[in-house]
Amino acid sequence: MSQIIILTFRSYVKAIIKVKSGGGLCGYYFMSNNDKLSKTIEFTTENFKIYNELASWKILIVDDEEDVHRITRLAMLGIEYDNMPIEFISAYSGEEACEIMRKTEDIALVILDVVMENEHSGLDVANYIRNELNNHLVRIVLRTGQPGQVPEDQILELYDINDYKEKTELTTQKLRLMIRSNLHAFNDKRELCSATTKILQLNRLSQRLVSFTDLKAAARFIYENLYFYLNKERPQKRDFKGHIFSFINPMGDMCEFHDYYTGERVRQEDLPSEIIAETAVNRKATYRDQEVTTLAYSDYHGVVFYLNLAENTGYSYNEDLANLLQDTISNHYRNIYLNALLNRNQREIMYRICEIVESRSKESGIHVKRVSQYCELLAKLAGVPQRDINLLKQAAPLHDLGKIAIPDDILHKPGKLDNYEWEVMRTHSQIGYELLKDSNIELFNVAAEVAFYHHEKWNGTGYPNGLSGEDIPLNGRIAAIADVFDALASERCYKHKWPMDKIYELFKEERGQHFDPKLTDLFIQNFDKFVAIKEKIDGHVQN
Repeated sequence: MSQIIILTFRSYVKAIIKVKSGGGLCGYYFMSNNDKLSKTIEFTTENFKIYNELASWKILIVDDEEDVHRITRLAMLGIEYDNMPIEFISAYSGEEACEIMRKTEDIALVILDVVMENEHSGLDVANYIRNELNNHLVRIVLRTGQPGQVPEDQILELYDINDYKEKTELTTQKLRLMIRSNLHAFNDKRELCSATTKILQLNRLSQRLVSFTDLKAAARFIYENLYFYLNKERPQKRDFKGHIFSFINPMGDMCEFHDYYTGERVRQEDLPSEIIAETAVNRKATYRDQEVTTLAYSDYHGVVFYLNLAENTGYSYNEDLANLLQDTISNHYRNIYLNALLNRNQREIMYRICEIVESRSKESGIHVKRVSQYCELLAKLAGVPQRDINLLKQAAPLHDLGKIAIPDDILHKPGKLDNYEWEVMRTHSQIGYELLKDSNIELFNVAAEVAFYHHEKWNGTGYPNGLSGEDIPLNGRIAAIADVFDALASERCYKHKWPMDKIYELFKEERGQHFDPKLTDLFIQNFDKFVAIKEKIDGHVQN
């Protein structure tokens, strides 16, 4: 399926067709209005050619007659185009011309003789430029004193020549007109290249933004890439001043702004530029006096990205592309915001459920907070992907959810449980699993896994299923270490807390028995960090 994006770049471009195949981006095809170039030219990320900002218009004269070089230079003496000087480069053979073209990427026009070393030297040069250098941007004008040797139509078609002139027909005025018209066409192509580069950059930016789940991280990523998106060249470093401001717009023109990094409120009169407020109110990217803004927004809130480019001269601003950028990042911002809102709601549900469990035992409430952070640390040490770490951290507080169904006289019994009571207590893993399983919410499914497996043992003697080794899911193995560590290190109604050195020794003994040996090694090697988490949380509770 092809998506056609209509853009306007003077009269040169008819359309840009973005072609996708099999779900992936194949490339961009450019349809030209140039009636002498009927075929389309393909640009992809592999062969796309970029021209940096030009200091002059470079014209390569290729002819084996010195008089041709001299007359051409005299005819254009003192002439500029678009407020930039014209620079002539001379080559006296096809071989020399190819070498110059290979080393000089920003030549705008080649005025090319056909017959030099041999009768087809000029055509060989044209073929080298188009097919070996893959340069379809430079303009090529054939200028020959022997026009009858090769038919004009064949030359234009076979060698992608932009014009064909006899030397005798090029008066000074016609030579100037020919050069100006070709520089004009080259500049249109160059602007097209710049715009298309931005589209390719925007496509890559869009693909990267899909992976973000955190609004602040996404905003920082957009901000860092915005400067490179605006720049004509390929800058090696950032050269601008700017900032990010969040806003809420509850009452029409009255916006409330905050520094996006610190969260501190910023009065509108203290903003570095008035266009920031205009951007937020009008929901429209703005460019004025070397200041640029764009924004991402959803309903009544959003983020304004502000850049001051006063010290940089290598940027360009195209309103159509700026609006395309704004629409793209705003769509992603809304999706990230909605996902973040969904995650917050899920966490809120989890916390509410945890509060129900905690209401039965003050110790349980402190316990689940510590277990959550132990699980997070151990998962990080084990190299678990960050997304899975976040899920485990949020799910871990529900590992003992099933205890909500355990009678108080068993749950709070001050002494050792008898066999019957112990069998009842062991059912909490199954109960918690049954309450949480088969949810459409991924977080609940992870919580169900943790609840079900955190009492399994590496040697197969645990419950409820007697699983062993890596048959026990990783989240269950991590939670097992976190749960036992906190239970031993805490005062309970049925026991006193253990000293840390005794706990340390127990984990060494239970390595490969109760606990996953690799995870146990990580736990022992970082034992002090787990102790610090307990002390920090306990300190907050006491205060």
